[in-house]
Amino acid sequence: MPYLRAAPRNRGIGSTAPGPASSWTWHQLWIWLLLAGCAYHQSLSFVESGALKAPDSITISDTRSDWDRETHVGAFPCVRRYGDDFIAPTKLAYLKHLLASRSTGDAKLALVVSQFETTEYCEASAERGEAIAAGSAVGSLGHGTVFQVPSKSNGDVFILHLSGSINGESFDVEKGFDYRDLRFLNFPSENGTYRQRVAEVLDEAADEILSIPGAATPDH
Repeated sequence: MPYLRAAPRNRGIGSTAPGPASSWTWHQLWIWLLLAGCAYHQSLSFVESGALKAPDSITISDTRSDWDRETHVGAFPCVRRYGDDFIAPTKLAYLKHLLASRSTGDAKLALVVSQFETTEYCEASAERGEAIAAGSAVGSLGHGTVFQVPSKSNGDVFILHLSGSINGESFDVEKGFDYRDLRFLNFPSENGTYRQRVAEVLDEAADEILSIPGAATPDH
């Protein structure tokens, strides 16, 4: 999986309207508001609830702020910073499942999570929205019309940033991928390949955390 570094986090990201109104058509503004609202309901599920592993030998202490656990969207640049419910049932519960699936039964893991960002940079999607507006295709949003991302766009990138400590050993993991090659209607999570790539970067992050010397020692 290609490694992509995230841009510095912009704490100004929020659910506010995009940029100067004079630079936006009503169609563009309507589409942005529609998709911004829908972004808060995006959720990916990689394991059935009955198969979720949650052993008592793995504990997770979450030191993030309430803001960090929530979804935030922005328009300039186009960013969707997904909260804890982006991965079902939660990002921390799924991380615990991944670690449990990779460690021995007697391994005691004590995690402290200080950062767990799942961010979509969506400049190409923004141009795609402009193409929809230009074509007066708002009415076709619910009818399966798919618009190809323009090749001249600045890019669509997913970034996972996970940091904290495991059994006292610090970790800082960044993984990501470019999804400009994928076709979708409103959100990239509609595309099966996108969901597979998200699962892969989460797998890689769990592997990297457990590769830290001493991280999975039974009684560290």
